[in-house]
Amino acid sequence: MLWIDVVTIFPEFIEQYVNLGVLKRSQELKIKLRAVNLRDFTNDKHKTVDDTPFGGGPGMVFKLEPVTKAIYKLKNEATALGYESEVWLVSPAGALFNQSFAIDVVNYTKKTSLHIILLCPRYEGIDARITHWVDRTLSVGPFILTGGELPALIILDALVRLVPGILGNKRSIQDETMFKFMDGKLFVTAEYPHYTRPADFVTSDGLTLSVPAELKTGDHKKIKIWRESKRKKFPMLLAKWDK
Repeated sequence: MLWIDVVTIFPEFIEQYVNLGVLKRSQELKIKLRAVNLRDFTNDKHKTVDDTPFGGGPGMVFKLEPVTKAIYKLKNEATALGYESEVWLVSPAGALFNQSFAIDVVNYTKKTSLHIILLCPRYEGIDARITHWVDRTLSVGPFILTGGELPALIILDALVRLVPGILGNKRSIQDETMFKFMDGKLFVTAEYPHYTRPADFVTSDGLTLSVPAELKTGDHKKIKIWRESKRKKFPMLLAKWDK
């Protein structure tokens, strides 16, 4: 069983996403997905979650008090229901989240009920002493965003879609793009290309783009051979702006 709590100051952002598409089906499979408002764990009338950094400098920093209160409350709830609980912090300085990790986590939930608390920093982040409570720090890539909500949703989506029953067809997962680290490099085994009607598409400048002939034969053996031939492995490239 899987239970994910996303701790954020923008719970409506998380709620809108998890109530759309295939993630909405998770409720039927008893997967718990919640957006937890960090401001609910403050004591002042302004619901203050941040303060200025020691030593000066720009920006604000999330205070420890509301974050740790949220962690203790959520952990206690999950533990009382028999879940093993972990705290994950999203940060560009964390270990790179990847498909193999996601698969391992979901496989683990088949034998153990796992509760994940995903912390979403903003501004200059959370008071660094939060590492005392954090089990894993994860990055979704070598870039900087304005907050942790998008990385948290990426992690949530990647995990939940792997739970059996979420996607309508098991082959959707079996046939998709795969990733593997070898010799310090990340290699991609691309999913075969997909096409749909019309079989011949004429561009505005008169060029005809056709669906490969093998896919129109109806011969499943030929189609399988063609698709496998298109699943090429190559090292993942970094996008470069060359203008």
